[in-house]
Amino acid sequence: MTQTRPAADAARGVALGPNPPAFNFAWTREGRISQASGEAGDRRTPWAPDWALYRFARDEDPVVRAAVVKNPSTPIELLRTLSEEDTSLGMKLCLGQNHRTPADILEKLATDKSERVRFVVAQNSSTPAKTLEQLEKDEVSLVRAGVGIRRRQDAIDAWVREQSKPIKSD
Repeated sequence: MTQTRPAADAARGVALGPNPPAFNFAWTREGRISQASGEAGDRRTPWAPDWALYRFARDEDPVVRAAVVKNPSTPIELLRTLSEEDTSLGMKLCLGQNHRTPADILEKLATDKSERVRFVVAQNSSTPAKTLEQLEKDEVSLVRAGVGIRRRQDAIDAWVREQSKPIKSD
């Protein structure tokens, strides 16, 4: 079932932006999710302007709000606000996966009762080393496996950086 908005509401939404003709809200649920998460066609691009992300963050649909959190260009202050306002499992999972989520929020999520939340936090490249050490001692093997995945990815990234250095000629 698609949701529609009155034309006047749509006009106000477009008028909020710094460049109204460049961005028009999609009023279907699928369109709002796509725009909020930064999906454009079959590739991910963080193309929604900040004003649109703030508006999507107030959407009544929790999936749209979660899509805002998934967007790699969502402002950090908006991530903080959403982490305080929505404590659902879905929101925590999205926050735990976003590499822009602030360290203090990741540290809090690392102590969440859900092993799934702790698992995604363990894999996040922005999770502080101190928090990773804590997760490495988690009683749940899935969470410890998440730390292992993160450590392997860090090793691969270091190797790629090393291989990308210019070759010194004699």
